[in-house]
Amino acid sequence: MGFGIKYFVMGKKNVLPKRRPDSVPVVPTVTSQTKTVAKSPTVVLAIGEVSQWRHTGRNLPWDSQITFAGFDDVEAGFIKRINPDIVLSPLLCRSFDCLDLARSLQNSGFHGRYRIMSPRIPNPTVVLKELRSVGPSLDIDMIMDSIAATQGVN
Repeated sequence: MGFGIKYFVMGKKNVLPKRRPDSVPVVPTVTSQTKTVAKSPTVVLAIGEVSQWRHTGRNLPWDSQITFAGFDDVEAGFIKRINPDIVLSPLLCRSFDCLDLARSLQNSGFHGRYRIMSPRIPNPTVVLKELRSVGPSLDIDMIMDSIAATQGVN
């Protein structure tokens, strides 16, 4: 297996392995002495400008564990229905920024992981401190990616 996307989390370089988008992941199981329990796949909610993604020709996989939605979709009922394990968004878009989304996630009752895709910025610690102050129930971090810096993520 080759290596794929290079990204940075708080200044540390990481590499994600490549994955064919049409491949179906094998769902591992956890075995106990009494029964075998299937491990559920991770549910990802990607918030951004979906109509803009489509307009630029990006194919969005609708049959996977990733749900694509716009900022206006984020409300308590939607979050409860999707029940994401992780929420992804760009640092900035035309219609919202990560601070707006952190506030909306907090107000909607989400208590999970929120990751912001961002090009390298001078002082991510300051941004994270402000984000964590408006979203204290969120596990917030930034993924600084060289692709985001050159091509954008929104």
